[in-house]
Amino acid sequence: MRILNKDTRKDKKHLVFITTYKGFEYFKTWYHHIKDAEDTQLIGIDSGNQLAVEDFTDFPIYQTSFNVGCSGCWNIAAYIGFNIYGADKIIIGQDDAIFNENMVSHLWNTTNDTTLAGAYNRGFEFSLFGLTKEFYNTVGMFDENFIYAGCEDNDYTHRAKMLNKRVQGLGYSADMNISLNSSTVVQPVRTYNATYLHMKWGQNYEYQNPFNDPTQSPAYCGIHSGLIDVYGDVQKFPSLTEVDTL
Repeated sequence: MRILNKDTRKDKKHLVFITTYKGFEYFKTWYHHIKDAEDTQLIGIDSGNQLAVEDFTDFPIYQTSFNVGCSGCWNIAAYIGFNIYGADKIIIGQDDAIFNENMVSHLWNTTNDTTLAGAYNRGFEFSLFGLTKEFYNTVGMFDENFIYAGCEDNDYTHRAKMLNKRVQGLGYSADMNISLNSSTVVQPVRTYNATYLHMKWGQNYEYQNPFNDPTQSPAYCGIHSGLIDVYGDVQKFPSLTEVDTL
């Protein structure tokens, strides 16, 4: 993993990560909404090795060596925010979901150790959401067995519920999110992710433990066959391989 603009980070109240795979060119079209926010420090995470990252010189950008997927980017954001920058709370957004400073403040003030606040309605809460270190440490890493993108938010919402925490939507219009990145996920991957979700939690989320195994905590995430099919004989999540290089 390489770091661009490392020394541009300032000590601001709101630490906001922008995850990106192919949409940094689109990000340019709405960047002005958040660029000069007085209390917001942006941090980019690019898993698509985009040339467009070179056009942004005023905030740090972490560029992975390969595509770690949606969950992987979220885990990298949590690692950097909580373990490197020492934050107790972060916000995670993406290149194709527009937001402004008022939305950031609303998320920040609503997110706490029992509540993950998500901005958008219609099931798009995880396109822009707040997360505390305690919440993440309790519910666990985002499950990277959901390949690239799809169903990882459903998984995390159920896990939070099983651990007496909750996801709260703030009701902003999901029309602000164009789903640019998820539109690149091909149907076989979508089908696999849905199948894996049902295997893990049942057809109607009737399991309280992963794969209905009472010996496993809802926070547990192991390595499963789909991840190996894509990344090879891995022993840990791709995000952890990347942060090792830091």
